[in-house]
Amino acid sequence: MKEYSLPVRTLLLWRIRLTAVAAPIIAAVLCLRPKEIFVAAAGFLSAAFLFFLLYYLPKLHKSYKIVLGDGFLAVFYGAFIKTEKIIPQNRTIISHRSVTPLLRLMKLERLCFSAVRKNCPIAPVDGGAAKEILNHVGGCDD
Repeated sequence: MKEYSLPVRTLLLWRIRLTAVAAPIIAAVLCLRPKEIFVAAAGFLSAAFLFFLLYYLPKLHKSYKIVLGDGFLAVFYGAFIKTEKIIPQNRTIISHRSVTPLLRLMKLERLCFSAVRKNCPIAPVDGGAAKEILNHVGGCDD
């Protein structure tokens, strides 16, 4: 049985994505009008942003484990609600590897496995780990 965890670059990627979404929203709320309701809304959004950025994402990153066992792939994750996804090798229908420009820049790859009535996306992992996981499950070797 082999176990993988996520690289630190994945946490950085999640933080970049969160900042890219949250910062413009907070700025737009602040630019509306300097009324108290908008300032309160911006304060609430900023607090939620900081909570996700500094507490939730690191906790989720730390909890993420990918286990390759004899005949199965298991993914465990969850900051508050623990989730476990198990895909048997002989039931895997589709293995998909994708790389976006930002992932390519950070040398990461995203995997997704599908079985009957089950979809198992995996957070971005190192390129070498992605190839090993794909080979184990029976995916392509390119």
